[in-house]
Amino acid sequence: MDTPLARLLPLFLLPAILAAAPPPLPAQAPGTSDTAEPREQHPEWDAPYTRLIRQATTAPQFSTSLVDHLPASAMVPTPLAFLGYIAGAPDRLT
Repeated sequence: MDTPLARLLPLFLLPAILAAAPPPLPAQAPGTSDTAEPREQHPEWDAPYTRLIRQATTAPQFSTSLVDHLPASAMVPTPLAFLGYIAGAPDRLT
């Protein structure tokens, strides 16, 4: 269907779709991963696993405070306890 309306419709739809899209999230500031929050403030974190995650991360911008630690759980084993290494360990395919 090649009518003038069909050719103009994408011109009106694209700006409407772009205007309705959510704004991008702000980037994490460099260096916030290592100094995000000390372990003393979060006793529920698995300290050895958290330390290994932060050691294996080559630069702070490759991680966020959402994934740079692991909550401790008595019911769910950590990858370290199950596999013998952390998820994302160098030279390991997880």
